[in-house]
Formats: sequence, C-alpha cells, structure tokens
Amino acid sequence: MHGYDPDHILRMLWERIYSLENRLQMLVNENEALQQQVKQLKPLHIDKIEYKIHELHVETLSGTLNIGLTATGEENGVGEIIEQVVKQQGNTHIGGDDDDTEDTAPPGD
Repeated sequence: MHGYDPDHILRMLWERIYSLENRLQMLVNENEALQQQVKQLKPLHIDKIEYKIHELHVETLSGTLNIGLTATGEENGVGEIIEQVVKQQGNTHIGGDDDDTEDTAPPGD
C-alpha cells in the first residue's frame, strides 16, 4: 500500500498505550501518597506575635524596612493566620512595655 506496516503501527500504538497506563498508575499512586501526607499535617498554631520595634537602632534611614512574618505557602495564608490569632487572643501585644522611654539606648550601645 503506502509503505506502512499495519502490524508495526499497531505494536507502536500498543506500546504507547501501555507506557501511558503505567505512567498514569504511577501518578495516581504518587497523588494518593501526597494526599496522605497532607492529611497528616497538623495546623499551625501561633500563641503570640510580639514585635520588639523599640530594640531597633537606626543610624541612617534609607531603603525599605519590612517587619512581619515569613512563612511558606500561599500569600494570603499568613494574613489568615494573623486574623485567627487576633480573634483567639482578642488583645494583641505589639511593641514593648508602656514604661519604656525613648532615651533608653538599645542593648550593646
């Protein structure tokens, strides 16, 4: 006919289907294992968030200062964690004691 061997084409297609089925089964197994790992993860619980801004010593002010939490995961995950902590605690403590004065030098100076 056109130079194609139907048996050869059928064999190639069968091998490809077999290879894809094996790959699919491997991915299904991997997915199940990952789902089990996710189920075993315990939720993150933060008791208290405290910023000690009064301990910063700034000689020159330039650039950007980022103060906050760093966590892996989705971007909105940290915000949700903070909201949960605030709701649970009701009252958050940010900074130092009220009796600290600005004249107090940071440790090490």
